Amino acid sequence: MAKVIVYKASAGSGKTYRLTQDYLGYLMSSQDQDAYKHVLAVTFTNKATDEMKVRVLETLAEEAQHSEKAKETLIKILHDYSNFFITTIDKFFLQVLRSFAREIGQNSSYKVELDEQAVIAKAVDQMFDSLEDENKSELLGWMLRYSTDSIKKGSSFDIAKDLCQLGSLFLDEDFRIKRVQLKGSFIQDSITIQRTQDELLQRIADFEAEFPDIKKADSFRKRQYRTDLVLADSIMIMGIFNELYSNLTEYLHDNNLVLLSESKDTIRKIIENNDAAFIYE
Repeated sequence: MAKVIVYKASAGSGKTYRLTQDYLGYLMSSQDQDAYKHVLAVTFTNKATDEMKVRVLETLAEEAQHSEKAKETLIKILHDYSNFFITTIDKFFLQVLRSFAREIGQNSSYKVELDEQAVIAKAVDQMFDSLEDENKSELLGWMLRYSTDSIKKGSSFDIAKDLCQLGSLFLDEDFRIKRVQLKGSFIQDSITIQRTQDELLQRIADFEAEFPDIKKADSFRKRQYRTDLVLADSIMIMGIFNELYSNLTEYLHDNNLVLLSESKDTIRKIIENNDAAFIYE
């Protein structure tokens, strides 16, 4: 197996230059005249991509004056530019995913989104807008309770910021593995539990009002009571979490987007249960 080399350096220290030299070194040392077709260089930005392409072509042009190998390679690249694979990471994944458009039930016009936090923020905004819908009364109740609890605890009142942080969990691999558990009957079960809990808390409050000394009794299980309240808060958070995920999924679908963090899982799911390997170009 080929040795993996990792370059760690700060911005502006010459990483692109170093990678360009490695890229050229491979082309010049290979016996294959079409070696450029079998090398993939991936960058984060279009600027870095353009910079690397220009450097490769300029260097080949300079070397072509006294190297037949460089001259032949330059001519081949210029006449077969579509196979000159220096691209951004999002364009690379988009190219791969488009090869599987039929398998994943998507058309080939969707876009791989790199700025995942911005998409989560859009999903949060969309969820807030949905609170005007009368069918979202349960969600509105959760949001009001969450706001009230935050005020009582002296926490930040920037709910949108809190929800964006909560939404960041969607990007974790553990969540992607377990998210099936959040679908189906979970949301309906959480609503039923929430309503039952609210009714019980009201009955407890009424009972305590009639018997104020009950809190002083040794048999009063304060620790268990507080634990139950914490669990109740968890149900509320999970309800909001589920709604936020639904809004994220809807936003991605409506805008024909695929998160970069989802792309590798999508490809893996397509190919893992197939007896024959996929061939794509």
